[in-house]
Amino acid sequence: MSDKVVKIKLKVQLLANDVLVAESLDEQLWHRILGAMQGRGEIDQLDINQDITSGDELSSAKQLTKSKQKDVSDFAATLELKPGIVQGACDPSVTAPFIHLDEHYWESLKKNIPRTGKNAVPAITLAATLLCLWIKYSGIEVNITPALARSVLKNIGEKEGNPTRAIKNCEWLQSRSGIIQINAAKISKAKAIVRAYCLQEPVKD
Repeated sequence: MSDKVVKIKLKVQLLANDVLVAESLDEQLWHRILGAMQGRGEIDQLDINQDITSGDELSSAKQLTKSKQKDVSDFAATLELKPGIVQGACDPSVTAPFIHLDEHYWESLKKNIPRTGKNAVPAITLAATLLCLWIKYSGIEVNITPALARSVLKNIGEKEGNPTRAIKNCEWLQSRSGIIQINAAKISKAKAIVRAYCLQEPVKD
């Protein structure tokens, strides 16, 4: 038995087809929902306030952290970037929406690319590209859809009225039966866009 103590962190998440719609850290809400799901009313408050002293629980938490760090490091390596840069620019995660864009990085990218034409990069295209690359190298089993890509845009206050058209017009993305994928023949272009976003620099082919 480990003498280290880990405080339980409770979170309620509402998902729609693996897309995070809402979440709450309200412990009262958590134990009310758990009680309702188990059909036995609200659980005792003591049940959710006790500390965990199990070495197995501590080990599991550490393992998850190490796993994510490795995934981010591998992802950054494929982009020829330092993990810290990737973490700061898009904060890759193993839970939906998986990518968290930063409005300052996005504003920099917009200044470095054309607003219209074939070289333009709509926000939904950047979101879908980052999602596809992150999922590819992290091994998370999830389908990248226009809805998931749109959920990523909330952090930067962008909306995409016609994501299907934006994806269709992107040379390095493909949509098959509503599932977005990277065009393997154009993956270098996809990485170049992501590098430009992360480094806040013009796109380099």
